[in-house]
Amino acid sequence: MMNIQLRDGSSVLVIGGGPAGSFFAHFALKLAKKHGRRIQITILDGRNFIQKGPGGCNMCAGVLPETLIRKMESQKIVLPKSRVQQEINGYYFQTQERGIQLHHPKPGHKPKIITVFRGNGPRFSELTANISFDDFLLKHVASQGVKVIAAVVEEIELPKYPQDLVNIVYKEAEVRKKISADLIVGAFGLNTALIKRIVGKEFGYREPKSVRTCNAELYLGHSFIQERFRNTIYVFALGVKPIKFAAFTPKGDYITVSLIGSEDITKAHLIEFMRHPKVCELLPEGWTLPKDLCICFPKIPVTHAELPYANRLVIIGDASVSYL
Repeated sequence: MMNIQLRDGSSVLVIGGGPAGSFFAHFALKLAKKHGRRIQITILDGRNFIQKGPGGCNMCAGVLPETLIRKMESQKIVLPKSRVQQEINGYYFQTQERGIQLHHPKPGHKPKIITVFRGNGPRFSELTANISFDDFLLKHVASQGVKVIAAVVEEIELPKYPQDLVNIVYKEAEVRKKISADLIVGAFGLNTALIKRIVGKEFGYREPKSVRTCNAELYLGHSFIQERFRNTIYVFALGVKPIKFAAFTPKGDYITVSLIGSEDITKAHLIEFMRHPKVCELLPEGWTLPKDLCICFPKIPVTHAELPYANRLVIIGDASVSYL
C-alpha cells in the first residue's frame, strides 16, 4: 500500500464555499503550516453569496450556537457586527397547551448565540449592506491565501492508479475546464446536481437519506419583533403532522420560519402551520403570508453517507454526515 501524503507544493481543491469548505480550508492551512509545508488550496463554488434570496443562500435557519462562536473566536475569526442580525438570549418552547422559557443549566450563564443570513438577505428585502455570513467566511480564507474561483464543478474523475492525481471538470464563465489536484474535498452539500453524478462511482459512495425542509423569511418589522419576540428563538411542538420541528428565529426586521418533518415539507404545510392559533398569537393581528415570499425547500441529511471517501477524495459536510 502506498503512503501518500501532502508535500510542499501539493494542491487541494475544495468543491463548495460554504462553512464546511471554508472551515476546512482554514484548518488545513493551519495544519500545513504547523508541519512546515506549503500547500495551495482552491475553493470552487458557483454560488454568489452576496446575492439576495435562495440564489445566494445555502438555505438554513442561520443560527450560530455558542460552541461555534467560541471556536471561531479561538481561531481569531471574529464576525463583525454588520454580519450579525440578532443576539439571542435563549429559547421559548411552545406546545398546544402551554409555553415555557428554557434556561441554561448553569445558573447565571448568559448564552452567546447569534443569528445570521447565509446569503445577502431575503429575496425581496431592501437591505443594501453586505450581511452574508458565508461570504464573510469565504473572504476570511481568501485573505489567508486560499484561491477562490466562481465556477460550477460538473465531474470528478478519480485516478486509475494511486500515484496519479485526481481531476475535476468545471465550468467558469461558460467555459469548460479541467484541473488536477493531489486531493479533492467535496463540501458541496446535498442541494447540488453534482452529488447525483458521483453516486454509483466505482468507490461506492451513497448519499445520506434526506427530507425536504422549509425556510421562509417573514418581514414583521424591527419594532414588532423586539416587542413580541425580544431576543428569543421560539420552538414549537404543536402536533401539526408531519411537522416534527418548527422554529421562529428573529433576524432584525425578519423572522425565519423553519419546518422539519417526517416527510418532505411543502408550502401547504407552511400555510397550515402559520394558521395554528398558537402561531397566530405571535403575529400581527390579521397578518397573512405575503405573495412575494422568500422561501426555499432544501434537503437535509437524516443518515450518514456510505463510503464518503476514495483515493485522493474525501466528502465532508451534509453530503457526508448528519447531526439530525
